[in-house]
Amino acid sequence: MQSHIYSSRQAEQATLYQIVREHLEEWRQRRQAGKDVERGYLRSEALSSFEGFLECGILRFGFARLKCEACGIEKLLALSCRQRGICASCQAKRLAAWSEGLVSTLLPDVAYRQWVLVIPKRLRVFFRHDGTLFKKLSAIFAELLTDCLRAVLGNEELLPAIVACDQTYGTLLGYHPHIHVIASDGGFLPDGSFIPMPRIKSKHLRRLTEAFRRRVLLFLSRRHKISTQLRKSMAGWEHGGFSLDASVLVPKGQRERLKKLLCYAHRHPFNSSGIVYPKNKQKVVYRAKKQHGLKKRNFEVFAVQAFLDALSDHIPHRGRHRVRYYGALHASFRKFLPAPNDVLAESEPAHLAKLGWKSWERQLWRVYEVDPLLCVCGARFRRISVILQDAVIVKILTHLGLPSELPKTLPARAPPIKPEGLRLP
Repeated sequence: MQSHIYSSRQAEQATLYQIVREHLEEWRQRRQAGKDVERGYLRSEALSSFEGFLECGILRFGFARLKCEACGIEKLLALSCRQRGICASCQAKRLAAWSEGLVSTLLPDVAYRQWVLVIPKRLRVFFRHDGTLFKKLSAIFAELLTDCLRAVLGNEELLPAIVACDQTYGTLLGYHPHIHVIASDGGFLPDGSFIPMPRIKSKHLRRLTEAFRRRVLLFLSRRHKISTQLRKSMAGWEHGGFSLDASVLVPKGQRERLKKLLCYAHRHPFNSSGIVYPKNKQKVVYRAKKQHGLKKRNFEVFAVQAFLDALSDHIPHRGRHRVRYYGALHASFRKFLPAPNDVLAESEPAHLAKLGWKSWERQLWRVYEVDPLLCVCGARFRRISVILQDAVIVKILTHLGLPSELPKTLPARAPPIKPEGLRLP
């Protein structure tokens, strides 16, 4: 496939960038004052993610100097922020490298099934403030799925290949903690052979859901998140709010479809192109790609501060992994797995394929189908240096006639003036 000429995105013109730049300071002061009872204290990683997002793709915060080996043209390439949960551009590149790495170097060519684990609304608040709960939730399901597989196939040595991805977002940015699990539709033996799972029966799914419910309730009770009385009450509910969906199956040999499923399971929390910021700048409209199941609409209207609150909910806790590997993908068992087949069906330039799937040039090509180092003359750019010193950045940008001032966030609005003699609530 032929690469197109790469042109840097205008990050400062994006709708989300304008919202964050204009309202971040007010949001920071409000959250530091403790005025959000539902979300509590301001997490430092949420604030640093917003601040890092304002520097992503902006030349004033650093860039790489490139020079064409043939025609001598030079250009500047802005650096990325690499923030989690807020920057869609960085997440897209991260997804491209991660999914290709799994498909090409780790996941054997067998059938894979997606499991979606959902918990009741009454329990979701605990996951907002305690990021460690996700790890235990996925570990419980991995153990149950392994036991179910061994019981159905009658072999105690079987291990499924399991990738668990945390998600905290619903269709319209609501806080909805759940887990997407991509698991092999069968298990591996220590000699590397694979035994496929027969068709999943409804009775197996019901038993697995019930076991999952009881194990999660018991775990939360032992962690003192819920009382023993509430645990026993919820265990007896006819409609307990726990659900497992296993309707998506990727057959053997469909590696490109498997890669897309992995990207879906670990996708960005929101659709950047669906953010609308009206001229009055009082509200933010978010449009999702699909309709909400209960609200029967695909949009939500937020106050600006509430919109930033909703985005901050989906920024991961510091030091917490959002992807975990179980079963046959554990580090101690990986060496027994058969090597995956050909990387992917789609073609790519030979000079990029030689760089490896972690190369940033290859990541950009996988996402946007452009070669960032391709010149208009057909030759390739060569990196001369990476400029991070503030004085040097200003000197180069001023010489080229580019903006050299630091982008500034707007100050917070002043509180409403209290009229004399009037008592405000």
